[in-house]
Amino acid sequence: MEYAGFFSELTPRLDGARVLGDELDRALAQRFNVFDYVREDESGLSRIIKDLLDPEASHGQGAMFLQTLLRLEGVRNERHWPEVDRTNVRTVKTERTIPSGRRIDIVVEIEGVGN
Repeated sequence: MEYAGFFSELTPRLDGARVLGDELDRALAQRFNVFDYVREDESGLSRIIKDLLDPEASHGQGAMFLQTLLRLEGVRNERHWPEVDRTNVRTVKTERTIPSGRRIDIVVEIEGVGN
């Protein structure tokens, strides 16, 4: 079997399936489950916000929530934010300790911002 030919035919089909899956997620949020958020500890709210800001999370809305946050008046005035999408959001994390010993609840690393 010629593997190069097999994969060259398979790649466009996988790309098409990925695009279709993204469109279905935006419309139906198929992977989203509200019970994933049920927690009793104090970091539960941070986890909810982190997931909403993460373009790859199960809500299926891509970067829509993060884009909306960055367009808010008080946030927008802080700096010029780039348009965000799945390609330039590196990570979305909770609980990062900074050099002073304090902790930041949610950190979003965006390509080209603060790097």
